[in-house]
Amino acid sequence: MDPSTTNMDAGFKLLENEIVYDEAFVVRESSSGLFNSFTTVGVPKVCGLTREGVVHATRWYLKGEQEGWPDGSSRVVGDAFVGGKL
Repeated sequence: MDPSTTNMDAGFKLLENEIVYDEAFVVRESSSGLFNSFTTVGVPKVCGLTREGVVHATRWYLKGEQEGWPDGSSRVVGDAFVGGKL
């Protein structure tokens, strides 16, 4: 099952007068003052400090999901190997 198309919250509804960006996602402000983006079916994507920043980051994230991630956009730091005896 593809999580990008799965309705994570069966109760997710678009609010009246809510802006739908690129016909793909909405941005909502949380009670703590952070902004969160969700696909139009309720799948959470990006969290940030400003609405503009979340819109920009969500567009980049969705483009990466759709077209593939550009070289150098992600990396693994460390090898998660635990040495020694446990």
